[in-house]
Amino acid sequence: AGLDDVKKMQVEVFDNKLEVIGAIINSFIGKLLTDRYQDQELQQSDLVLSYERFIHFVVGLTAAEMDSIVIAWKEKVNYDLIRPTSVIKSLGDELITTWAPGGIQEFPARDFEAYKRVMPSEYVSGSAAIFEALKDYVVGYMNLIGLNPTFPVVFGTIPAGSSSVEPGVVPKTDIDLVYPDIETMAEIGSDSRLDGGMHFDDSVPAAQELCAGIGIHAIDFVIKLL
Repeated sequence: AGLDDVKKMQVEVFDNKLEVIGAIINSFIGKLLTDRYQDQELQQSDLVLSYERFIHFVVGLTAAEMDSIVIAWKEKVNYDLIRPTSVIKSLGDELITTWAPGGIQEFPARDFEAYKRVMPSEYVSGSAAIFEALKDYVVGYMNLIGLNPTFPVVFGTIPAGSSSVEPGVVPKTDIDLVYPDIETMAEIGSDSRLDGGMHFDDSVPAAQELCAGIGIHAIDFVIKLL
């Protein structure tokens, strides 16, 4: 029920994994350009960012994402647990007070919906699994090429009123979504699944534990491609 405009937009943004991947890739490019990275392994050493380096990074990033999805889905099939939405709706005509489009309202539990649509099988959080793998991969890749892995992940400006859930209303003003590093982005992205009512609390840390190290295995994979 404590959703402000920033949290609402984070729920929407992190629900779109293509947008997350795009922000990571763009921020990686920005880091290499800012640091004037001189590539000693791929293409000419006088290029700050070669096409080969770009593809090399993206191949490993998508491999980490894919592997985390496979592992998370295996657990979803294994546990096959229901979502908070189903539990709340089962209360029927009991009145609850929580978020609904337009603000905090009181209404029958059977009418409850999470901030964003939910799909089957709650445990573990697929999003938290992806973000954990992406985080480990980005940190590992930056270490691989000898650069500081701490750099801002920039999603850009969210225009006022651009919400797909509450269009024209949320956010009230433009919001700049920028995170100081990939670790912070991954943590906030994972927590957004709880903020939006899509998961129970245990689902996020379980996914993070499950997929810890997958990104490092993706590093091992891309090294072999050099």
